[in-house]
Amino acid sequence: MKILLTLIILTLSAVYSWWLYDRSDLNIERVLTSTEWQTNIQGLVIPHYIMVAEPMSLRDLNVKSQVRYLPNGTYLQELTVIWSNLHTGSISHLKISEYGTWTFNDSYLMKSTSKFRETSVSQTELFNAEHVELIKKLLKLEAQKSRRIDVINRKTLLLTTLNQETSLLFSH
Repeated sequence: MKILLTLIILTLSAVYSWWLYDRSDLNIERVLTSTEWQTNIQGLVIPHYIMVAEPMSLRDLNVKSQVRYLPNGTYLQELTVIWSNLHTGSISHLKISEYGTWTFNDSYLMKSTSKFRETSVSQTELFNAEHVELIKKLLKLEAQKSRRIDVINRKTLLLTTLNQETSLLFSH
């Protein structure tokens, strides 16, 4: 009887320890640094809300991102902004590299960008210097938000900002 009770207590202790580890910062950091993560943001931009004068037309904005969080506390992110005019069908691309440091505490990821530069831009009527600066400013603001990380599975992470904006990081 004592052996059975000991085995039950040992099993419960092991299950509880595994449960604590699975939800711990160490495990989330291990998952975060284990692979290259991708995300894709799609949206419509109505020029009335853009602070740059341009002809009225709907714009389709697609931001594809690949980010690698390194165990030494730095990160590298490559962003591709695809900006298209839905009426004319013209498409422009902007590639931006972002470098910086990251910390993880109490399930929250905080990033500090140290370098943020455009690596290539296709100059068309959709992108001018003001557009590029506006997009870079918006992406810098987005990078400064702290995000809560929840592990959905080993290939999917849910990031939630303090104002409840969510995004998914996924890997292949």
